[in-house]
Amino acid sequence: MKRPGGIVAPVVAWFVRNRVAANLLLFGVSLAGYLTAGGIPQEILPEARSTAISVRVPYPGAGAPLVEESVLARLEEALRGLRGVEETAGVAADGLGELRLELESGADPGSVGDEVRERVGALRSLPADAEEPVVTELEVERQLLRLAVHGPADERSLREAAYRVQDAVAAIPGVGVAELESGREYEIAIEVGEALLDRFGLTLDGVAAAIRRHSADLPGGAIRTGAREVRLRTAAEARTAADYERIPLLTTPEGGRV
Repeated sequence: MKRPGGIVAPVVAWFVRNRVAANLLLFGVSLAGYLTAGGIPQEILPEARSTAISVRVPYPGAGAPLVEESVLARLEEALRGLRGVEETAGVAADGLGELRLELESGADPGSVGDEVRERVGALRSLPADAEEPVVTELEVERQLLRLAVHGPADERSLREAAYRVQDAVAAIPGVGVAELESGREYEIAIEVGEALLDRFGLTLDGVAAAIRRHSADLPGGAIRTGAREVRLRTAAEARTAADYERIPLLTTPEGGRV
């Protein structure tokens, strides 16, 4: 009858008979572990690579159905079969279409991004009124700290205090992004009386068109530095009542403005 233990029992017996060799082996393993531990990279927050690529195409004046049909469908066709892409999802909104490419595990975002830019740059079937596509490698953002602003005050006062906290945190060296997560955004209402429209020969559609024309952040392209991409834009969107007051609705050859 075969005794239980297999090869384990002879090994244990050998170590019992050779205690010096066992101690030396234990010391060698411990020393090797100690020396190796110093070379293991240690990070509190390990670097994470981007896992998605975004293709955004502004299409001013187009509704969501038109954006889906004339922008997203053609982008998906151009990027079909791209290696390293696990899933593709598109979002169509008024004036904007975005295609998001989820990458496979182990895929190189830089290589996939270059291929996406090459295919999108060769695409000639996008609408003539659509702006140039913007390809971005989405970076993984980590939330390090959450601050709560509270107290016996109204919502506006708390939001103003939160903005001041946001500006202070964003100014700290090493902080990449500081965002507000709650609270209602401010809203500006523009009301034009019928008498003023008749006086200057304006229409509500004309006023809305003037506001859209003079209140927009214009894309200025992108600069690629290594594995990162910096997008350029002109920040011309009106954000305050004073900004909207400066928008010209009518101009005259003599320099008059309304």
